[in-house]
Amino acid sequence: MTQALHSLPAPVTAAPPARVRWRGVIAGVVLTTFINGFNPVSSSLIHSSSFTNSHFPFALLLGLLLLAYVYNPLVRLFRPSWLLRTTDLASVLAVGFLGTTVPMLANRFLAVISAPDYFASPENEWPTYALPNLQRWLVPDNSADGVARFYQGLAPGEQAPWGIWFGPLFWWFGLLIAIMAACFFISVILRRQWSERERLAFPLVEVPMMLVQHDEGRLPAFFKDRLFWIGFSIPAFMLLWNTAGHFNELLPVFSFLNKNNLVQIGRGFPPLYLRFDFYVICFAYFTTLEVLLSMWAFGLIATLQVGIMDRVGLGGANEVGTQSNYGLIVFVLWGIWIARDHIRDVVRKALGQAPDVDDSDELVSYRTATFGLLLTALFIYAWLIRAGLGAISSVSFMVATLTLYLGMSKIVCLSGLVSLRGTGPSIMAKAWVGIQNMPDGAIASLNQMGALYGNGKGFAMPGASNAAKASEHAEPNRRRLGVGIVAGAALSLAAFVLVTLILGYYGP
Repeated sequence: MTQALHSLPAPVTAAPPARVRWRGVIAGVVLTTFINGFNPVSSSLIHSSSFTNSHFPFALLLGLLLLAYVYNPLVRLFRPSWLLRTTDLASVLAVGFLGTTVPMLANRFLAVISAPDYFASPENEWPTYALPNLQRWLVPDNSADGVARFYQGLAPGEQAPWGIWFGPLFWWFGLLIAIMAACFFISVILRRQWSERERLAFPLVEVPMMLVQHDEGRLPAFFKDRLFWIGFSIPAFMLLWNTAGHFNELLPVFSFLNKNNLVQIGRGFPPLYLRFDFYVICFAYFTTLEVLLSMWAFGLIATLQVGIMDRVGLGGANEVGTQSNYGLIVFVLWGIWIARDHIRDVVRKALGQAPDVDDSDELVSYRTATFGLLLTALFIYAWLIRAGLGAISSVSFMVATLTLYLGMSKIVCLSGLVSLRGTGPSIMAKAWVGIQNMPDGAIASLNQMGALYGNGKGFAMPGASNAAKASEHAEPNRRRLGVGIVAGAALSLAAFVLVTLILGYYGP
């Protein structure tokens, strides 16, 4: 009997479930923080073209390609254990999507909070009407010309007045990180609905993942395709030639790549802006023809409507802008309606009433996402109240912001438009409440929310949604990736603001 027992096969032990490796998460945080730290140097010191001013920054794509096709081949030769797998690169992409949304906001952020004292003058009457209605804890103090030195630079041997920034930046950072966290939680809640049920295309995720698909550091199969290299060489040559022309004015360039070509329809009609952009074409190729046709058709209709209304004296641009805002509201409400079953499942799971709903592959659990969203929303509301907006104005601003963020995010995920932008939520909030119904302090505070404008690109929400989609290409157990995405965004914000302040005080 003992011999029979020894002849039995050994029990099979199940392999531990794969988990997102810290290597990819840390690489994403480092890359994203570096991009945000270098962005002020690039735009303010080198005066190069903007490489972060889109929903999928070129800097992130370049960093991802360098990791895949420079770093990986090198470590494959000398230190194979340091190789980044495709799943690791997906983690880098996910972290980068949220973190690289910072420059679109922060480029304007410091200017808005520092401008009131510095630019106030008897001519613009800000000292009479604007400054008394501002919350002083939200703006740096310029009584000793500390802000003036930020704009003008320090004198030799002078020290930067860092103390004037600590208080305002502490509170603004609290608001900004709460907004980024709220966008992250919403993206977790909606990921399955948008990705699996509605099957949005997510071109901004699928294109870079196609480019970095590899087998243990080797080049992907399409690199051997002659047609790929023919298609690549044409835009690469033109863009590199224009880059050389940027530094040498005597060198002729392909001018149609650098400017908007205006097509006049008629007197009183706004022109059509035509621009040949390889970067936009790259992602638009993966957009359905129905969506592309809709963009062209409704863009042309809006242009004609503005022109006709202007010709008869009805103020077409403002009216069409308002019409677009309310169209966006309908678009968002309809999206929430068709997602009602999924949202109900998420809430039930958060309350412990739906054990059948699986959230193990999400970046955080549905309970964390739901209650995290509620807590961040309460913090944002309390922050706005403390800033002087008042209850009605605060709710209006939050609803307008949520509408803009959700609408922009879904359109970007559906179409892959890298430069899509909308309006500012402050405009919508003012229209709903009415300027005549708001006290002076609320109007001033609402205007100061222009610090959150972010070029009308929905700030962190499109990036968070694409980050959630990119996480599908990472390992199944993604909780540590969720931590990395939020940490990368917070560090990116700090790096951008710190480098901008250093350049302001110590730059040439």
